[in-house]
Amino acid sequence: MAICPVCSMRFGTGNYGNLAEHLIDMASEGDFLHISWINKNITKNKTGKENLALHLQNYYNFKENGLKMWIISDFIKQFRGESPTHLY
Repeated sequence: MAICPVCSMRFGTGNYGNLAEHLIDMASEGDFLHISWINKNITKNKTGKENLALHLQNYYNFKENGLKMWIISDFIKQFRGESPTHLY
């Protein structure tokens, strides 16, 4: 089930297209909480429904490493930021 992380609106299982459309609609209306979540977790660039749906699908993909690692990784990103792409 795809659930809006901001307002908990529910969409069908794996229905990231409708979730993306909802997030874009709320952002277009100027809803600060939805805009903030998109900017913090997905992208700071304006994007279309299809591209946002793909980003959401990738964001919520925990099949490769399991749910536990997804939760740990997301928690670390929230408090520590992204891992550096290179070291000096």
